[in-house]
Parts: sequence; structure tokens; C-alpha cells
Amino acid sequence: HAKTRPVRFTSVDLELIIGVVHLSSKYQVWLLIDSCKDVLMDILNVDNVLKIMVVIDKYELGHTISEMVSNFMKENIAMIVDKEDWSEFLGEYPALVKDLVLDMKKEMIDTNDALKNARNNVCATCF
Repeated sequence: HAKTRPVRFTSVDLELIIGVVHLSSKYQVWLLIDSCKDVLMDILNVDNVLKIMVVIDKYELGHTISEMVSNFMKENIAMIVDKEDWSEFLGEYPALVKDLVLDMKKEMIDTNDALKNARNNVCATCF
């Protein structure tokens, strides 16, 4: 029996993974697409997040991975907007930027509402 070892990918392999996603999608190899999604999440970083977001959108890889990448972007937005490809991303993918901004706005409103409710509950117990 040959021993199998897990393959470790790096960010350098992103173009290879994108190619596999393309072929997996084209030929509807769903198990391979799922594996590619796992790899994309494993190699996700501030340098490649924009490319990964585009791949997720282009190949409609699903809400779950899209949400995870979006959350990563929100947590690291200060570093991401300073990257060279941010301006290009803004120009080429305005719908993705709009979705991200609107999602951030919704989270801000939800947080503010939660804080108001918490303050009201604390003040109600003060008297």
C-alpha cells in the first residue's frame, strides 16, 4: 500500500487552483470543486483575497464560502485597501464592492441596535 500524504498548497499555487476550479465547474466535478473551496480557504490571505473573491463569484461557489471570504475581507479591510490590486478591483468588480459595503453597513446597524438594547436593559435594571 502506498502511503498518501495531504497536498499542501501555497498562495503561489492560486492560479493552478483557479484553473482546477474552472475545469471542475465546466465538467461539473462537484467533489473536486468542494476540495478546491477548501484549498482556497486554506491559502486565503490579504494578498490573494480579491482574486479569490472574484473566483467565488464567477464560478458561483456558494454562499458559505462567499460569506467566509467576505468576513475575512471585513476583518482585514485596512490592509486590503492598501494593496495594489484594490483600485483595479474597485473598477472591475463594482457589484462585489457594493455587496461588501452594504454588508458592512448592515453589520454596523445590527451592532448599534444590539448596543442600544443592551443599554436599555442595563438602565432598566438600575432603577
